[in-house]
This record gives sequence, C-alpha cells and structure tokens, in this order.
Amino acid sequence: MINRRTGLLKKTACAVCMAAMVLSLAACGKKSVEGKWSCQQNGAETTYEFNADGTGSMDIGEGIVMPITYSFDNGRLKISYTTLGTQNDIEYNAVIDKNTLTLTNDTASLTLDKQN
Repeated sequence: MINRRTGLLKKTACAVCMAAMVLSLAACGKKSVEGKWSCQQNGAETTYEFNADGTGSMDIGEGIVMPITYSFDNGRLKISYTTLGTQNDIEYNAVIDKNTLTLTNDTASLTLDKQN
C-alpha cells in the first residue's frame, strides 16, 4: 500500500511539474508591443512608443507628439488619442515577427520596425 501511494505521489508530482513547465514556456512566447516602433509613411517618420501600463505616445514628426492609450490582446491593437478635443480610436490586426510590427485594418497597412 505504501508503494502504491509513493508511486501515485511521484506521478502526481511529475504531472504538476510538467504542467508548470508548459505554462512557463507559453508565457515566454507571449509577444508584446512594448517599446518604440517606427515607420516611414508619406515621406515622414512616425514613431509609436508603447509603455507597459497601456500608455504611450505617437510622434508624427515636426514636433507633433500625441499621448495615447492602447490595448493589445489576441493579435488586436487598439490605439486611442485625442485631437482638437475629439477622441479617436483605431483598431488594427497586429502581427509581430521578430523586430517587425505589421498593423492592418480596412483603411491602412503599416510596417513598423522596433527601435533600440
């Protein structure tokens, strides 16, 4: 009876360790938009900075930098900002491949490069 319990405990411990390992590996693979990303658009450079707390900035050049808020979940990036008192919300399908962030929606397609 003791050998059965020991065997069951070993199997249970092994299963728990395997589950923890799978969860930790899955967490390591989660991609994030945090950081600075830039692209050339219509001859001007646009830079987005995404902070860990869901805030950031959008620098559209010529000294124009707007504060933003954002959310990134399940490959969807939503960026919110205010211009001339009007709230603007833009949603993109977002794909991160190494140091490239590709944003697409019905009206735009942007390819941004990660900045160091």
